[in-house]
Amino acid sequence: MTLTCDDVRMTTGNLIAKLRAHRAAEERLKQARRELDVEITRVVDSGEWQIIDVAEVTGWSRETIRAIVKRVQQERWAEADRKRSSTPPDQLGEL
Repeated sequence: MTLTCDDVRMTTGNLIAKLRAHRAAEERLKQARRELDVEITRVVDSGEWQIIDVAEVTGWSRETIRAIVKRVQQERWAEADRKRSSTPPDQLGEL
């Protein structure tokens, strides 16, 4: 099948392939951003870097860095709570 739009022809196969490639790139970007956020949180929490230094290197505001750190910490706490609530009481000492 070929679609026509403003005298430009593109087979639907090309469109679908480009759309799939775009979606895959978006997923890779989301994963890379998640990994960066976790690393930012790690270096700030460990004291290796200060928030102001991370902000300078990334070009993001200190408020943005604080928000990233807070979000990642909250996600970790929520995950720990989920693990605790799903662990039988006799196994809590193993966490």
